[in-house]
Amino acid sequence: MEITVADFIEKVANEAYQTELQLVSATEVQGTKLEKHLYEMVSLFGQLMEEGQLAQVTCRAENAGQVTEYSLESGIINLPFADVKKVDNFFDGLETTVEVKVNLIVKDENLNASKFRIDSLLTVAELLADPSQGLQVISDRALALSQVIQNNLEVAEVTAEV
Repeated sequence: MEITVADFIEKVANEAYQTELQLVSATEVQGTKLEKHLYEMVSLFGQLMEEGQLAQVTCRAENAGQVTEYSLESGIINLPFADVKKVDNFFDGLETTVEVKVNLIVKDENLNASKFRIDSLLTVAELLADPSQGLQVISDRALALSQVIQNNLEVAEVTAEV
């Protein structure tokens, strides 16, 4: 799937993309349970990409004020839709045609100092050509970031006890 930089910016700025939000309990984004939700997210995201739409598919877990979000966004650079005004700074011209990428965005207070991570993992064409491989790439990265969150949370709890 390809798009011009100008078309991408226009669609995102005008919110001309599909959004899906799944709310789950905090325990649903841990370990193998997270894999189940990632499969659902990738399946839905893939369907939207086959239809030629830009998309944002999110799984959000809340527990006692703590929020963890895993999102898949179609992008042309590793910036979230929220930063669409910065996208043109990274390309030679607005008429440049580029591959649409699959961005994994993770937000959690215990992830890192910015509480945010975005990774461009593969192109939409790669995901559609081999969905099982795409799911594996996305799952591996999401599970690794989930482990970082868990480790940082454990360190914070130990530090608070001291």
